Amino acid sequence: MKKKNLIAAMAMIILIVASIPLGIVRSVQPIRSEAESEYYYDDTGFAIYEGLDARVAACNNLLKVAERYQADNPELRTYIDELEHATKKAENAYNMKDQATVDKQLDAPAEELANALGSLELSEADAKYPTTLIAEMRSQQDKISRSSYNEKAAGYNDVLRGFPVSLLAKLGVLKELPLFV
Repeated sequence: MKKKNLIAAMAMIILIVASIPLGIVRSVQPIRSEAESEYYYDDTGFAIYEGLDARVAACNNLLKVAERYQADNPELRTYIDELEHATKKAENAYNMKDQATVDKQLDAPAEELANALGSLELSEADAKYPTTLIAEMRSQQDKISRSSYNEKAAGYNDVLRGFPVSLLAKLGVLKELPLFV
């Protein structure tokens, strides 16, 4: 009789210990889901992915302007290549973590190309584009940075740093959300 009780007690302990991680995951999953939904449309109706797309479009438009002047100004090639590379990386980033990383890499090459174009004599129609496109990129980045997604993702990440949730995060069961700031 004692052997059966010991086996039952051991089984009960194993079940209790196994239920703890499951309960933790189930309790933080709604917080993560709420934060992830803000990526698509935050409290103001802004979608981070649309802001990222607008920044990439501004870079592509800046590249189009620069390519019109490249033949007469070969020094633009370096700036064009750097921005093309950063833009391609941004276009090919498919998860939020990669998008957050490569989005930040668009600013410097775009600014450098815009500055190089600003020092050239552009046609009247093209003269406004470098500053306008950089202003568009900054505006979109400002909206992305102020999105309620970042606040909710930071809150979720804070939950992951608390004990015992941090143990599951360290094991890779739960992963932090990237911030777009």
